[in-house]
Amino acid sequence: MTNLGAMADLSEADLDRGELAQAQHLHLGGYFSVPKLAPQLVALVQAARSARPDLTVSLDTNYDAAEKWGGEQLMQLLGEVDVFLPNEVEARGVSGVQDLDEALAWLARRVRPGGSVVMTCGADGVRGLANAAGAEAWTVPAPAVAEVVDTTGAGDAFNAAFLHELVYGSGDLRAAAASGVRGGSCAVQHEGACQTLLTHAMLEAVGRGCSVAASPSSTTSAGDDDEAAAAAAAAAAAAAAA
Repeated sequence: MTNLGAMADLSEADLDRGELAQAQHLHLGGYFSVPKLAPQLVALVQAARSARPDLTVSLDTNYDAAEKWGGEQLMQLLGEVDVFLPNEVEARGVSGVQDLDEALAWLARRVRPGGSVVMTCGADGVRGLANAAGAEAWTVPAPAVAEVVDTTGAGDAFNAAFLHELVYGSGDLRAAAASGVRGGSCAVQHEGACQTLLTHAMLEAVGRGCSVAASPSSTTSAGDDDEAAAAAAAAAAAAAAA
């Protein structure tokens, strides 16, 4: 069951154009949960990019409860997107293609030239493919997790860690995907969506195959407050359009 709540009324009028004009990166999340805003997003992105030509844009549609999967309106938006972040179900739904390799290729042809699709595949990690001549698909494995407690919020944790590395870190897509899968792996070890902020110490612990306690105290260290704040900023960006 999906209850849109206030998101059903969110529109362009609720957004601060001044802040958007200053953005280095714009993440659009929850596309199918903002029915009034969704038709306005192409123009919104184009205006933001006009103000800042080097703006990069990522999109995570989330699941379409109506299972209509966007149609031409979403295709137009994909043409403005540098990084599309579907999971397997969403990739199949948006593309209409059941084979994941074919769905990945179909979607990669629809993102902005030079852009990429980064498809999350649960315990199998990530598959990626760029919209570029001769581009080859790549994969990033997920670290092993001793016990999956709850997958709620794993996609959002992936996005937060992915965007933090992409925007504030190396800027490398595969490095961002590796950070993202560690973020998702942290999330599945706890009940609920977001009880604690991700930190580099937590991501590194998961990367080493360690479990992450419900309280981050066992994996955080002095100096992690800045990292937590940065991760929180990335998470806020991931939810900006939701």
